[in-house]
Amino acid sequence: VKLHGDAVWRDLSALRYHFMTQPLPTVSAWWAHQLPPGILRAMTAAALAIEVIAPLLVFGGPRARRVAAAAIVVLQLAIAATGNYGFFNLLTIVLCVALLDDDAWRWLWRSRWQLRRRGARSVAEATSTTPLSSDRPPLPRRRRPIEAAVVVLVLWLTAAPLVLAAGWYPPAAVAAPLLAPFVALSSWRIVNPYGLFADMTTTRPELRIEGTADGVAWRPYDLHWLPGDVQRAPRLAGVHMPRLDWQLWFAALQADGGGGAPDWLVRFLDRLKAGEPTVTALLARDPFAGRAPLAVRAVLVLDRFTTVAERRAGGAWWVRTGGVTVITR
Repeated sequence: VKLHGDAVWRDLSALRYHFMTQPLPTVSAWWAHQLPPGILRAMTAAALAIEVIAPLLVFGGPRARRVAAAAIVVLQLAIAATGNYGFFNLLTIVLCVALLDDDAWRWLWRSRWQLRRRGARSVAEATSTTPLSSDRPPLPRRRRPIEAAVVVLVLWLTAAPLVLAAGWYPPAAVAAPLLAPFVALSSWRIVNPYGLFADMTTTRPELRIEGTADGVAWRPYDLHWLPGDVQRAPRLAGVHMPRLDWQLWFAALQADGGGGAPDWLVRFLDRLKAGEPTVTALLARDPFAGRAPLAVRAVLVLDRFTTVAERRAGGAWWVRTGGVTVITR
């Protein structure tokens, strides 16, 4: 979906924008954003190579699976080191454990493995006359047709979103039988056309939440993880998934695209205007110290990372421009 959907992936310029426009950047993302264009292009090519090739190696032999696991883990660690994605990266790394057989782990605890195996053999030899064998039992023949049928079904289901993602739209006579199993079983989510960051945003729209006590001076509410004060360094959220910050990032994209404010944001502003403690507690700073403001609003601005020279001159991490009111309550 990346290679088909967006020109910045095909020309390898995606990482010129990713570190700045991702949902919740970190300080390391600011530094990565300053890398020379040639290095960023090489990093983009490496990421695409891992995402396209490593999944195919999953179906290979033990060595191929180890290479796939190593490549995917390295990519996930790089993503986690330059962005706040909560437990997403950790979940992907845990899935890679299934790609490693017993031999791949022996280097971690070779001596312990040998001691345990020697002890197990000693106990078995003392209690049984049957020789031990480390060979795994052969797969029962009656299971092979079932597994083959499952493989064929999954490949068939995968073909539908794959050809669409690749930009090939078959004629109706071909599409009907091809898509029929996918449509029939879509509710089970056996396969899906999911593609993260298929379309890379090249600017960073941001919704600034502001309030006023007199109808004249507007004061900003700061969130924990989204850019607020341009002098404040981007923060690391760890494995925490800050729902409000994430949703505001999506809401800003929607507003910037002309979609207006989502319904949940309207309700959020209403509760913020009422001074609801459970809502103000979600914010990093309440400029009214718990008092209900006269009005609140969401203002659409554009943020970008400062350059090294700009940061040295003024100490800011962000440059903020624009200011269009999207909604007032």
